Amino acid sequence: MDEEDHTATVLRATGREDLGDALAWIQERRRLTGEVRTDELMAAVANLKRNMRVEAALREITRSALVSKVDPSTDLLAVEAAVRPRAYREALEEVARYTSSGSLADLSVEAVYFAQERNPLVLATLGLVAGLAWRDLRDRVAGLASSPGTPASPEGPWDLEQISAALVVIDRVLKDTEVPQLEGATPARPIELMFSEDQKTGWDAVASLMHDGVSYETLLAQRAVGGAWLSHRQATTGQIPALIADELCCALDNAGLSYRRGTVVGGDVSKAALRTLLQGEPGQVGVVVVSGTGKALLAIAISVARDGGTARKSGGRLRTLPSQFGVPAAVVLIGHGWAARGESMELIKSFDGRVFTEQSVEDLVTAAIALTQEEER
Repeated sequence: MDEEDHTATVLRATGREDLGDALAWIQERRRLTGEVRTDELMAAVANLKRNMRVEAALREITRSALVSKVDPSTDLLAVEAAVRPRAYREALEEVARYTSSGSLADLSVEAVYFAQERNPLVLATLGLVAGLAWRDLRDRVAGLASSPGTPASPEGPWDLEQISAALVVIDRVLKDTEVPQLEGATPARPIELMFSEDQKTGWDAVASLMHDGVSYETLLAQRAVGGAWLSHRQATTGQIPALIADELCCALDNAGLSYRRGTVVGGDVSKAALRTLLQGEPGQVGVVVVSGTGKALLAIAISVARDGGTARKSGGRLRTLPSQFGVPAAVVLIGHGWAARGESMELIKSFDGRVFTEQSVEDLVTAAIALTQEEER
C-alpha cells in the first residue's frame, strides 16, 4: 500500500474528507465509523509521512488501543505450587530431631545432613530462615573461598562439605557478622531478627522464634518491605503467555484456522520446529497460523509488561522480530506497561499495525482470516 491508500484508510475510519481533519479527529478521541479495524487504522497512520499531527494521532491510537486490563500483580498463578507453612515447620522439626538437645539452638552439620535425607525441603527452609531464596543461597555458597558448590536444586543430593558451606553463609546472616559492601549500608537480614526486641542471635534466636512464634505486626512489616507473594509472582509470570495462548488458540479453533503452538506457550511444537517453519529465529513467537498445506502465514508473539520499564526492554527486542523471517507477524501485549510507552508506537510500525491486547484477540483472528483468504486466492 502507498501513501494514498493509507490516507484513504484513515479517511474511511474517521468519516472525514481531509487528512488533517481526520488526524485531528483521532487525536480528539472522536467516534470512529467502525468500517476499519483498529489494527488496520494503526498501520495506516504509522505508514503516513511523519509529522507532528501524524505523531499525535498515532500516540492517541496507541494509548487507547493498547490498554490491557491484565495486571500481573493482582492474580496468582500456580498457587498449588506454593509451599504451605506447615511444611516449613515440619522441615525445621526434622532438623531439631537430630540435634543433641532437640532444639535448633544446637544445630549441627550432621543434624542437617540426616534431616535433609529425610526431608528434601530442609536446606531450602534453612536458607529462608536467613532470608535467602535458593538462588541467593546458591550464589553466596559459590562465592566462598574454596567453595564446594551446591547441588543443582535445593532437594539435593547434598554432602557434608556442601551443607557445611551453606551453613557458613546462613550463620553469617543469623549472627549478623556480614560486612556491608557499601559504606553506610546495612547487611540484609530477616526483619524479625533485625527489629527483634531481645538480644538473641544465631540459632538461639531461631529456636526462640520457632517456639514462641512471630507477631502479626512482624508479618505486616515483612509484607511492607518485601511485598505479598512477590517471589511467587516473579516465578510464575512466565505462565501468563500460556493462558493468553489458550484464549487465542480457542478463537483460532472457532474460526476454523490451523496453527502451530510452541512449547513456550504450553503447546507441543519445539522452538527448533518453529524455526524451521518460519525459516528464521522465532524469538518470542509462540503461535503460528498456517495454511492448509502447512505454510506459515502469521507469526504471533505474546509479551507481558507490568510496568513501563519492562515494556521498554521487551519492546526493544520485539521491534526487530518481524524482520527475522519472511512471514507477517503480530504481537499480543499484556499488562499496564504498554499503552503509554513510545516503544509501543514503534512496534505498530514494525508489525504493520498488527499489535493487539487480550481485549482485541478477535481482531487478531480476523486479521489471520484475511491472510488465510489471501493465500487461498
